[in-house]
Amino acid sequence: MGIAGPTTVLVYVFGYWGALLGLLLPPVIWSRVYLKKHTLAQALAGAFVGFLLTAFALWLVLSFGLSYAPP
Repeated sequence: MGIAGPTTVLVYVFGYWGALLGLLLPPVIWSRVYLKKHTLAQALAGAFVGFLLTAFALWLVLSFGLSYAPP
């Protein structure tokens, strides 16, 4: 679980106030690299992909009215 996806949604919902969560992104990336769980490129790519996929999902829901109905 990353932080880029939730940050994307919070920026949409709360505007600039939601972007404050983005301030946690550099420490999280640094910790993943420091703990040797990822390389810097992997951590940056993961944040970027998390942002893109969340933004795309948010766009789908808002544009087409898609919703999830539990079974």
